[in-house]
Amino acid sequence: MRRYADDQSDGKRVESLSLNGLYYAFTDDQARKISLLDISSPLAPEVPLQGNNSDVLKLSFDSHGDFLACADKSEIIVWSTKDHTKKTSIPLSLGYTINGLERLAVSPGGRYVAATSSSGQTRLWDIHSNDHTGTTIPFDDAKSTNFSPDGTWLNIGGQEEIELWILGANKFDPRRIPVGGDLVNFSPDGSRLAAQEPESGHISVWKLDVRDPILEGTVSQRSDFAFIDNSNLVVNEEGVFVEPFDASWALGHVCDIVKRELTAEERGKYLSGFDHVQACPSRSGHM
Repeated sequence: MRRYADDQSDGKRVESLSLNGLYYAFTDDQARKISLLDISSPLAPEVPLQGNNSDVLKLSFDSHGDFLACADKSEIIVWSTKDHTKKTSIPLSLGYTINGLERLAVSPGGRYVAATSSSGQTRLWDIHSNDHTGTTIPFDDAKSTNFSPDGTWLNIGGQEEIELWILGANKFDPRRIPVGGDLVNFSPDGSRLAAQEPESGHISVWKLDVRDPILEGTVSQRSDFAFIDNSNLVVNEEGVFVEPFDASWALGHVCDIVKRELTAEERGKYLSGFDHVQACPSRSGHM
């Protein structure tokens, strides 16, 4: 088995794994030197990415794994994972300095970059505009920031709600998702969004075209999660194993609450895309 990280790291190492599992980026223990590894090829060498001016604060891949964003105190660099070239460099001295960087995201295609500081301020840069000052997103105390895989939205999650910034329009979609979210992921086609509320294990899945919750559930602790397709969510429970978000269990729980079968209208409104799930799954001792 190939080893990618040093267990004796002093804590400064910065790492990121692409959502498709093909690329892994990491720094040395001093957070100065960046290496990129193509995990899909067992014999692929570690490729150094040189150009950052100071200690790396964050590394982040776009949802397709085509681009890697690297942030230090003076600039954000976007690299191509295909040919290892520098796509762009955004100097942060022009109107924005990252202090206590919490979130970094790059959009599919590498056109947009977003960064959120520890104060909750989020700034968005459009690389095509050549405007290095960027745009400050009018959202207080942001806790999550990432782009939809179709390049339509940037989600901004706070303590009590999630808003979707329309890329290219410089405004929020007027419909909001009324749950907090500091862990938020989109489905591969961008039609659904899953959010885990701050300070709890409650996870909800939302259909974005109607802003209605499709499924809800609670895990025993705060856990990482991701969609494996457009209908199924994988949750890393207790850091030991990975298990799917059980749609049948969640729907059975809903049936327990309402004490009846869901109507065809309710299924069409709240469960579109989950036709494979039995109407009200039999749950021993519950139904």
